[in-house]
Amino acid sequence: MPGMGSRTAVAFDPSFIHNSGKKTPGIGYFWLGCAGRALRGIEILGLSVIDADTRVQIEFGFRDAKQFAGLKNSQARSGNKINFHFNTALTTVNIAKIMQLSNPETRVNSFSMATH
Repeated sequence: MPGMGSRTAVAFDPSFIHNSGKKTPGIGYFWLGCAGRALRGIEILGLSVIDADTRVQIEFGFRDAKQFAGLKNSQARSGNKINFHFNTALTTVNIAKIMQLSNPETRVNSFSMATH
């Protein structure tokens, strides 16, 4: 791929949300490996082709969206509202990263909302 190094990988990051409403689109039973059983909820996925040397950035982006931007806290039930909520949470992380990178005093190679 143009602009990518020779060490690339496919990253697959499933996230399970157990407190979903009865009318939530996509609600069902999903196997949760850490619980060793199927649980009712909704599963969201992140899939990317990444440079192996910048892998940490992708993981931090999803982690920050879950822990600091409310990705898993939506109570929306319609598909459009859920999509809006996910997009807002991920956009919030990206805006915070842009703000950090645009300031010469705080610019570093890695970013995490946990450090701010």
